[in-house]
Amino acid sequence: MYMRKTYCLILYSVAAASVWAQTPYAPGRWGENYTYTTPAQADWADHLEYSRSTAVPAERPAGERVSVARLRHKPPSKAVNLFVKGVKLASAGDCQSSAAAFEQAVSMDPAFSEAHANLGVQYSTMGLFEKAAAELRRAVELDPPTGMHHSNLAYVLIRLRQDRQAEREAQTAVTLDPDNTTAHYLLGFLLAQRPQTFDRAVRHLDYATRALPEAHLLLARLYQLRGENSLAHAEMEQYLNSGLAVDLPGGGHN
Repeated sequence: MYMRKTYCLILYSVAAASVWAQTPYAPGRWGENYTYTTPAQADWADHLEYSRSTAVPAERPAGERVSVARLRHKPPSKAVNLFVKGVKLASAGDCQSSAAAFEQAVSMDPAFSEAHANLGVQYSTMGLFEKAAAELRRAVELDPPTGMHHSNLAYVLIRLRQDRQAEREAQTAVTLDPDNTTAHYLLGFLLAQRPQTFDRAVRHLDYATRALPEAHLLLARLYQLRGENSLAHAEMEQYLNSGLAVDLPGGGHN
């Protein structure tokens, strides 16, 4: 047990030091009934959600809503075909071609919110965060009740170091869709930047652990900063047991 705890501290020191100093350790899993992109950056699970349907999944809570404008909007068939093409290309990992398809779709139908949202995802995957933010803001304008758009925008704004705006978007996403673990994760990360919002950060990160084991890593960091080492060890153990932790150079764990 002593050796196990020692290893946890070593892994935590290496992982947390590199992760926390940059941006949030991005989750690698996302909400059900949504597809996701393949990350372009090897050091980031740069996945963002996008929807293939205008329907709200039945198992999602009532907080997730769809705007009347979105329900009434009927994109032309050519734009839909381009959208489907973009989704398939994204699934195959061809970000540039996927973005090109979504660009054609929004050019053909500027009110196609899903195409704007997915174009933003592809721009983000390519590291074009300013362009990604513009497309995701447009998606939010066209379809404000969809929490997924707000959480994706929050993520991009974090990458742009616009934390205040990101926090507003993440909070909106949580309000609209209380089951969105990604939004809880991002909001928890942002709240953790201020000591006075520590307790709120812990609540959101704790909720995020239901689907995103990476949240245990951030919780471990928070507890360590507070000197609550037993809680930090417990969170690190849960992270290690999730199977997401990678072996350290020169050694590993079973």
